[in-house]
Amino acid sequence: MKTFLSEYRHDYNTYTFGYTIYCVCEERSELDDIYDQGFLPYTGDLGLKYDLFYKSRGIRVRLADFKDSSENRRVNRKMESLGITFEMIPVESYERIEQFVEFARKYSEERIGEDKMPLQRIRYILGRRYLTHILPFTSAGVIIGYVLAVVTDRQFHYWFSFYDTRFLDQNKPLGKWLMWKCIHIARELGKEHIYLGNGYLEKSLYKTRDFKSVEFYDGNSWSGDLKRLQQLCLSDAVLPELDAFKLNDRRNEWIAAEMARKK
Repeated sequence: MKTFLSEYRHDYNTYTFGYTIYCVCEERSELDDIYDQGFLPYTGDLGLKYDLFYKSRGIRVRLADFKDSSENRRVNRKMESLGITFEMIPVESYERIEQFVEFARKYSEERIGEDKMPLQRIRYILGRRYLTHILPFTSAGVIIGYVLAVVTDRQFHYWFSFYDTRFLDQNKPLGKWLMWKCIHIARELGKEHIYLGNGYLEKSLYKTRDFKSVEFYDGNSWSGDLKRLQQLCLSDAVLPELDAFKLNDRRNEWIAAEMARKK
């Protein structure tokens, strides 16, 4: 595990200097520490031969405290009639990769956009050494969805999902159900957390509405202050002129709290 910083925006007038923090995963055994420190995998550059991670405002669920909400139970009731089953298969052992690739391609064209998730990126993701499992979900003998997961000793990363969008026309919230089901799978596996991706912009707040025991990475540590997360997401549409520390009118208290936390 190696980290490095890349310079980004700066404002010399206010001594505000931005750096993006990256991490290179060298061994799967490093993944627990990588996720604990707020990193998520980066696959935006198909030319990279390294397994690169970036530090961000990630979202995860504390599985020891997780309980189903009324919304979770409502979604599950809607899906019960489908009798969905699943398998959890090491990705290197999965024998129907081309079937998955075609399924993911069709889903991506419709829901993500071919410019953001072209066929080449799907294959690139499958080639990441930290990708551990593929979970096919089946109804009446037909595959209706897949989840790609990074599973470590302590963590479960719900990385990408692809599903049959025809169920949306039937008022079957398959996408929501897949995420909820994987939370239960991760808990049954005895994992500490399940990671649900980034928490930016208002569109990501469904993760905090739909699930309990959510926390987010604030740049220094994991926080359960969901009101603060909501404020951050709602303000993401406009980039601030200064960093959060300089914008805070209680900067001395901020420093004192960080010093106390790191003792």
